[in-house]
Amino acid sequence: MDDVLVVGVGGAGCDIARHVHALVNGRIVAINTDCKGLENSGITERLLLGPLLCGGNGAFTPNQGMQAAEESREALCSLMQGSRQLVLLAGFGGATGTGAVPVIAQIAIFLGLEVCVAITLPFAFEAARREAALKGLEDLRSLGLSVLVHDHAEAIEVVDRSADFGLIEILETAGKVLAPAVSRQISH
Repeated sequence: MDDVLVVGVGGAGCDIARHVHALVNGRIVAINTDCKGLENSGITERLLLGPLLCGGNGAFTPNQGMQAAEESREALCSLMQGSRQLVLLAGFGGATGTGAVPVIAQIAIFLGLEVCVAITLPFAFEAARREAALKGLEDLRSLGLSVLVHDHAEAIEVVDRSADFGLIEILETAGKVLAPAVSRQISH
């Protein structure tokens, strides 16, 4: 079994995971509460979180994402067996990634895996989502993890205003920016 496990959590996390996997290889898995999101992830190996709690629909809050991960604790443990290192990727601020990633990281730490986490933070104008994301980031850091962060609020500040580069392009560049950073971190 591959000793590096690349896991995309939620829709944004799965998008980023494909970029990271292209650089680091290993095994790639999509995790989500939303079964349609999993089907559209472009990743073959998948795990549906919280099937009883969410019923295959997306989580609506980070708390629901956390509860979904807790419900799927046994499946998450099984998923990580045989791996040496876990690379966790997610977009924070919505629900699934923000709530589930700290639980998944705790499980990995308990199992003795090295954990690398990379996330995105929402734009500043997404005030409630940003607040939730920052709380999720705080939860991760309380586990003693260093976290690679791509902040959309900072990215929008450096965009050349004369270029035809909008919000969609900024969202799409997160994986391209995070992938090399993750690759450098796990190769040390």
